Amino acid sequence: MSEQPLDRLTKIVDQEREDEELWLSICPATWEKSQDAQITFDKQGKVFRANSKARLMLGYSEGQLRGKLVEDLIPTKFREAHIAHRTEYVTDPNPRLMGETLELWMLTADGVEIPVEISLSPLESERGLFINTVIRQKR
Repeated sequence: MSEQPLDRLTKIVDQEREDEELWLSICPATWEKSQDAQITFDKQGKVFRANSKARLMLGYSEGQLRGKLVEDLIPTKFREAHIAHRTEYVTDPNPRLMGETLELWMLTADGVEIPVEISLSPLESERGLFINTVIRQKR
């Protein structure tokens, strides 16, 4: 007896659901164990999550970073311009690499400015837009 179209569709949907559940179970562990520092923030610039590499690089605990404005992680002299850039980015969010031609700096918890390269990736969710940043300290 051949498989009915509805049965085939049900199997496809079930497989997609299983794949999504597997991905969601793997993704946080992969993100946390990444060799790169990563910080995810919302479109208002509030830190949602930071992996252990980001916390170590910047000298914060996760509790200290969550909810902090991304501009608080940038030297004061660049904050105003960054707010304008962030506002512009959320109107047209696309993956982009920054810091190859620009000098980018972050501020550690103890006030030290460090040179970085950053790539941005937009993440759409049920709760709106989030931006994931991959951060590499320049040597």
